[in-house]
Amino acid sequence: YKQPLVWGIVVILIAVFPVEWFDLYYKVKHLDKVFHFIGGLIVAWFFFVYFAERFKKLSFFKILKEVLIIVFVVGILWELAEYISAHYIKNYLPIVSKYFYIGTLIDSIGDLVADVLGGAVFFFLKIKSIKRS
Repeated sequence: YKQPLVWGIVVILIAVFPVEWFDLYYKVKHLDKVFHFIGGLIVAWFFFVYFAERFKKLSFFKILKEVLIIVFVVGILWELAEYISAHYIKNYLPIVSKYFYIGTLIDSIGDLVADVLGGAVFFFLKIKSIKRS
């Protein structure tokens, strides 16, 4: 599980700092959706590695359901963290809200869709490699 965790941290660092420094979020429409999609891939990857033995015993649809639920829950937690950052932390640590903020409800829904699509793509790429018991 270390490899997806390291890649997740790398993607966050690449996504947050350079993109903000060069104002790319404002110049490239829906760039955040690309990062949410990649985030969904990485979350699914992490849980595929973490639950590898458990997944070998489950059906195709049960694995799909569990992976997508996990990715969705992590996405909701991320959106909640953005909300808390935008509404509470900004008063105490304004630098955090510069790099970690939330948009509108429609934006958050789009973020969650991108998260789940990323998880689904990883699932369909990875499912073939899971050996059935």
